[in-house]
Amino acid sequence: MDATDAELIGRFRAGDQEAFARLLARWENQAYALAYRLTLDAEASEDIRQTAFLRAYQALQNFRERAAFSTWLYRVVLNLCRDRQRRRLRREKTRSRSQAAANAETQTQPSPYAAVERTETSRRVAAAVSSLPIALREVVIMRHYEGLPFARIAEIVEAPASTVKSRMAEALRQLREQLEDVA
Repeated sequence: MDATDAELIGRFRAGDQEAFARLLARWENQAYALAYRLTLDAEASEDIRQTAFLRAYQALQNFRERAAFSTWLYRVVLNLCRDRQRRRLRREKTRSRSQAAANAETQTQPSPYAAVERTETSRRVAAAVSSLPIALREVVIMRHYEGLPFARIAEIVEAPASTVKSRMAEALRQLREQLEDVA
C-alpha cells in the first residue's frame, strides 16, 4: 500500500530523504501541468515546477497541514506563475515605452501640450489601476493588458467566471470614479 502525502511528510520530517523523493514523484507531473496551463511555456513550466519543489523542500519542516499538500503545492505553483506574469508585464511595459519613444522620434512631433497631457493621462490611469485591490487589479491587467478571456482568467485565479466578471465590473466602476475628469 502506498503511503499518503501526510505519511511521507512525516517521514521526511524524521530525516527520510527518500520520502520527499516519493512525494516529488507523485506530484511533479501535476505541478508541471498546472504551470504549463498557466504559462503555455514548456521551459518556464519546468523552471516553475523545480522552484515549487525547492520551496516545498525548504518549507516542509514547517508545513502545518491545514490543507492537503497538493492544495498547498498548487498554490505555490499558481503564485510562481503570477510572479512570472508580473515580471513579464513589467518587461513588456518597459519595452513598449521604449518602442513608443523610438516611434515618436521618427514621427511628427506633437505639440508639447498634447505630449504632456498624454503622459499625465497614462500616469493617472496607471496609478488608478495600481490602487485597485489586488483581486481587481489582477483581472484588469489580465483582461486589458494581456487580452485574456474571462474563462482563462477564471482558471488562473481559481474562481468562477462569474466572479471574475463581477471583479471586472467593480474594477471598472472604481476606475471610472477615480478617473471621471479624464477625457
